[in-house]
Amino acid sequence: MARPVMTPEQRQSARGALNLDGRRRMSEGNRRTAQVDSMGHDMWREMVANGWAVEVETYPTMLTLFRLTRSGAEAVLAPGETLNPADFPPIGAH
Repeated sequence: MARPVMTPEQRQSARGALNLDGRRRMSEGNRRTAQVDSMGHDMWREMVANGWAVEVETYPTMLTLFRLTRSGAEAVLAPGETLNPADFPPIGAH
């Protein structure tokens, strides 16, 4: 079975969650909110199902907070970009 591939829309939203705009070389943050029952919410839920994100919390305002997993974040890095260790500690770091 083929591994899923991020859609261009998922990739763009994930890069936005990391504040990677093509000028920054290191991610800055890791969060995206989406309105429950919206297309954006459905897209992020699909990313959760594929292991690229986690659903952190749904607020009373019906917004859900999502964060990328390391694998989801690494999947959207462009050449020369890195993940901020404050948001993604090195593997094996305590």
